[in-house]
Amino acid sequence: PNAARQHLDALVSAGLLSRGVVERAGPGRRPQSFSLTPAGQRALSGPASHELHEVVGAFASYLVASGDGEQAHAIGEHWAERHDPLPEVGPEGPVGALVEMLDILGFAPARTTTDDGEAVVLRDCPLLDLAHEHPDVICEMHRGLVDGVMHRLGAAQGVRLLPFSEPDGCRVDLG
Repeated sequence: PNAARQHLDALVSAGLLSRGVVERAGPGRRPQSFSLTPAGQRALSGPASHELHEVVGAFASYLVASGDGEQAHAIGEHWAERHDPLPEVGPEGPVGALVEMLDILGFAPARTTTDDGEAVVLRDCPLLDLAHEHPDVICEMHRGLVDGVMHRLGAAQGVRLLPFSEPDGCRVDLG
């Protein structure tokens, strides 16, 4: 157990695992739970996933070089129009389905509310390195993706993406 705890602590420190506490009744140390983070999932995805990430990065770099935010938004919308399947709209409505889709794509989303209404915090980004360097293009592509998914789910478009506005990521205001 001591060796395992040290290894798990190292994986948490590296951002590959997240730690939770399991509630239980009775005395003693509470058990801990561990879950893969999006970075941990990517680390386990293998070389094919890494190569795909490189190809997507090349497309993103091209958009950055062209500096065309409108084209980046259109590419995000186009992807959303063509992606199948989208999650079903369930009891949590279109926002719940959007969160599920963003989770599948590796954004580690979390629902929240603001003074302006409902929002989603993107706690990870598949193109984080490029987004830090060129948020005007990369984040616009992601805004287009969210707009396109919301449109297909039958919800309002025109979301606002605020890059790096939260301590743990970017916020998408859904209005």
